[in-house]
Amino acid sequence: MSKTLSKADLILVTLALADVPHRMERGPALASVFDEASREFADLYGEFAWNPDYEASKRLNEALNLLDLTGMVVGDNMPTRYFRLTKQAKETYSKELLDALDRPQLDTIKEVAHRLRKRLE
Repeated sequence: MSKTLSKADLILVTLALADVPHRMERGPALASVFDEASREFADLYGEFAWNPDYEASKRLNEALNLLDLTGMVVGDNMPTRYFRLTKQAKETYSKELLDALDRPQLDTIKEVAHRLRKRLE
């Protein structure tokens, strides 16, 4: 079964699958992974291209802000810069989303999550 994910849900499942063991920073390293994905997997990540002048993605920031407002991510120290996924987001909500994806979507998200984890190590 194929599911259309919102931008925020797509970011959530990608971050959950990346399973980064430390807090993440909203910055060029994070944005660059989604920028690369926007070019390589445009059908799924196409809206996450960044502005090269600012090394930031408006859509990525909007999705992260929405996840913050809904309690799926929490800020550590400086909430606008560093964040982590909540336990509920990782263990419950993202799993429900992943179960609804078809194999090609899941494979793409896993690939981007793998790249994200490597970049943020």
